[in-house]
Amino acid sequence: MEVDPPASDSGYESVERDAREIPGVTEKHQDFVFHANMAFVTYTRSRVEDPEEFHRYLRESLAPSLPRVNRRTGQAGTVQVYGCKELHEDGTPHYHVMLKFEPRVHWRNAREKFRVWIDVKDGREVDTTSINIHKKPENETPAYFLQCVQAYIAKGGDVFGEWIGPKTTTASEKDKYLEQAVETESREEAETLLKTHFKSWWTEWALSFGRPAHMTGEWNMDELMKPDITHVVLNDIKLRAFPYKRDLAGCQEYITATGKYREQRTIRMGIPVIWTCNEDNDVTKDKDIGQYLLETAVIYRVPKGKMLYGK
Repeated sequence: MEVDPPASDSGYESVERDAREIPGVTEKHQDFVFHANMAFVTYTRSRVEDPEEFHRYLRESLAPSLPRVNRRTGQAGTVQVYGCKELHEDGTPHYHVMLKFEPRVHWRNAREKFRVWIDVKDGREVDTTSINIHKKPENETPAYFLQCVQAYIAKGGDVFGEWIGPKTTTASEKDKYLEQAVETESREEAETLLKTHFKSWWTEWALSFGRPAHMTGEWNMDELMKPDITHVVLNDIKLRAFPYKRDLAGCQEYITATGKYREQRTIRMGIPVIWTCNEDNDVTKDKDIGQYLLETAVIYRVPKGKMLYGK
C-alpha cells in the first residue's frame, strides 16, 4: 500500500537513527539472566545476505531453547518474529528483530541463547557475536513496547516475519472459542463465551475476515503499510488526538501522513474503514466527523443484551 518508499538507512551508523532513538533498555552485561516474553535484538555484521534465510536460521537456533509446555508430548512453546535487514555503510548486513515468546523464557547465559547458527562448509557456526539486546522498560506496557519496536523495524529495509499483535490468544485458540460459541445450545452461553475470551467481540468480528489494518486507541501508521490490506479497523480511538480522522472517515483514495520513526509519505488507501467503540467514545458524537458519519456511514448499534447474530 506504500507509495514511493524512501531508501533504507544504515542502522546504528545512521544520522536519523542514533542510539537515543532505539527503543528499549540495552542489556550491557555479557552474562545475564533473561526472564521475559519479548526482546528487541540487533545482529550486526551478519554474514547472511538473504533475510528469509536469516529468518530460518534464527528460528532453528531459538527452537532448542524454547520452554516445554507439555512434558508428556514434548510440545514446545512458540516464538513470533518480526524483523528487517539493513546495510552498514560498507554493505555488510545487520538485522533488527522483535521476538515475542509464549510462554516467557527463563534463560541463564542468555546472550548465548540469542545467537544464530548458520551452515558453513565445515558444519555450523555462530553467524555473529555482535548482538545488541534491548529489553522492555519497566514503565512501558508490552503493547507500547511492541508498537515502538515494530515501527522502528518497519521504517526501512527488507522486512520478514509477521507483524506481532499485543494479544496473547493464538489464532487456533480463537477459532476454538468461536466454534464452541456456535455449538452452544443457547444465546446466553454463546454471549458469555465470547465476552470471556474476546474483550471487544465486535472488534474481533471486524478483524475476522480479509487482511485488516488495526489500530486501537491511537494512530499507528505502520498498520497502513502492511501489504494488501482489505480494510481498516479503528477500535476505541481517542479522537481528540487522532490526526487523520477526517481522511479515514472519508475513505480517501490517498493519505499523506507520518508516524513514529517515519517520515511523511503518501499511502494509497481507497478501502473501507470500520470504527468500533463503546458508548462513552461514540465516534458519531465527535464535533469534527460525527455529523459526516451520521450522513454517510452505515451505522449499527448493538442493543444491550444483543449479539451480532441470533441463536
